[in-house]
Amino acid sequence: MKRVGAVVVFKPEVSREAAQAALERLKSLLVLPEQTYVVKKNQYVAVPFQFGDILHEFDDEDGGPVWYVP
Repeated sequence: MKRVGAVVVFKPEVSREAAQAALERLKSLLVLPEQTYVVKKNQYVAVPFQFGDILHEFDDEDGGPVWYVP
C-alpha cells in the first residue's frame, strides 16, 4: 500500500508549544503510537504518547532533519 508522509520543519519563530499545537490539530490525519518510551533510572519506561515527544530541536547549520525512505 502506498502512503504519504513528511518531515515537517517549522519556521524559526515558531515556539515548541505552537508547533505542538499545530501537530495536535492534525491528529485525525496522523498515525500515532499509543505510547512512547523515556529513560528513567537507566531503564526505558513506557509512557502515554504526547506530541511533545516527537518534536526535536536541531541546529540547521549542521544540516536539517532527514527521513530515510527505502
